[in-house]
Amino acid sequence: MKATDLRIGNLVTDEFYDSFNTILKVESINEFGINLIIEDDGNYPEIASRWIEPELTFDKLRGIPLTEEWLLKFGFEKQENNWKRICICNDWTYLYWERLAGLEVSVNKHSIMLPHINSVHQLQNLYYALTNEELTYDPN
Repeated sequence: MKATDLRIGNLVTDEFYDSFNTILKVESINEFGINLIIEDDGNYPEIASRWIEPELTFDKLRGIPLTEEWLLKFGFEKQENNWKRICICNDWTYLYWERLAGLEVSVNKHSIMLPHINSVHQLQNLYYALTNEELTYDPN
């Protein structure tokens, strides 16, 4: 992963925390590096921050795979064989996700498949690009 793939608020994991299923949130990015915090679950907030310096590689950072569990947290609604999420406040712009096909953006019955969107931070970035709003989620 590259630093340019990330925005403040993106959710990721890394080699160390991945084995504990711990979610990291990008807190800040600047010329000194990237600050990651453990997404607050109410446990251990005092050990929740770490820096990755720019000269270190971002190879240890991992995208969180999009799963049905994550889609539900982001508010996707299940429909027959796929999941739907309204992107913009109108009745004709949707994001669809199908397990085998990937993500599809549909605007006024015209759609494009985006199979390369397969992790949580990529979905967050796409949603922000389409709506200029953060994609919020329910951690429970």
